[in-house]
Order: sequence, then C-alpha cells, then structure tokens
Amino acid sequence: MTDQSTNGSQAIYDKADERIAAVCDLLEHATGTDVEIGYLQDGQHNDWYAIARFADETTIILKDQQEPGIAADELARSLLNNSICRCGQTTTLDEGSEGCYWHRDGTKWVGSCFGEGAGGI
Repeated sequence: MTDQSTNGSQAIYDKADERIAAVCDLLEHATGTDVEIGYLQDGQHNDWYAIARFADETTIILKDQQEPGIAADELARSLLNNSICRCGQTTTLDEGSEGCYWHRDGTKWVGSCFGEGAGGI
C-alpha cells in the first residue's frame, strides 16, 4: 500500500495516530491498494479528506472532516458498516446489534467473532 498526495494537496500520514494506523491496517486486509489523507487548503477547518483505493478500482472518498484522525476513523467506519465479515455475518458498529460487532482496539479494527486483538476482515 502506498501513501501519497495528489493535486497539490499535502498528504498527512502519522503512524503515531492510532486511527490512521488502524485504517491502514484495515485496508491491507480488505484488498486496499492505497490510502490518502490530506487537506485541500491551508488553515481551513473541516477541509480534511480520506481516500481509499482498492484492487478492483473502487475508490471511496470522504471529505469535509475536521482533522486527519477523524478522516481516517470515518473512512474505516464507512468501510465496515454493513460489510460482510469473514465469519459470514454482516458487520455492525453498534454493540448489541445483530451481526459481527467491530470496534477499534488501538491500531487495529477487530471483529467480535475473532476475539480481542485478532483484527482483520
């Protein structure tokens, strides 16, 4: 997976931010080929974006986020919400809901069917 910036925007990639590390890990397990997190204009609030690209040429874009960590977390949530887990259940982000409950555990997103720290989809 590559981390890059295009169209003159400045990419931000900080492994120290658990949310960014977690979405990168999630994308590696979900055939992701590229993740990009950046902002469009200096000094503008709500101008952060996150882009995920996949091997099948699918692209998911989130924009108008307040900071890079939020952009990364929202990208992961959009990928996970109502997806199909490798256990065969629909993924959910709401604990107690029907399906395989997913949450972020530090730098990994984990499903309830794998136990704590197992990670991956």
